[in-house]
Amino acid sequence: MNLLLVMLKTGQTLVSLSEELDYEPKCHLIQPRELTGKTKITLTPWPPHTNEQNILIHSDSLLTVIEPTEAIANQYLKKIGKTMEDIKPKDNRVLLNEEENVPDLPPVPEDEYEPQYIEEDL
Repeated sequence: MNLLLVMLKTGQTLVSLSEELDYEPKCHLIQPRELTGKTKITLTPWPPHTNEQNILIHSDSLLTVIEPTEAIANQYLKKIGKTMEDIKPKDNRVLLNEEENVPDLPPVPEDEYEPQYIEEDL
């Protein structure tokens, strides 16, 4: 999940937690806020008139997607009640070890060998 500024072809600028999808709609926005103002920045829930927090947008509606300034990012996170630590990806790596003794398996010819792995928590 990334914190991004999403500029729409309509001219609207959104700040949102976002993830790219492999299919259309390509962009999943989580708790999007419309950014308005030049000197006094205002963040308002987007789209208006709904309580939905998960919005899907087709790629043909996007003008560009960029990283917000630190000030905008902090203002957005304060507005939604999160911190940078909350949105950082968690390290879910798994250490895979090849099992040394594979019980009760017929011998495999050397040219067809496939390693077998066991997942262990780090």
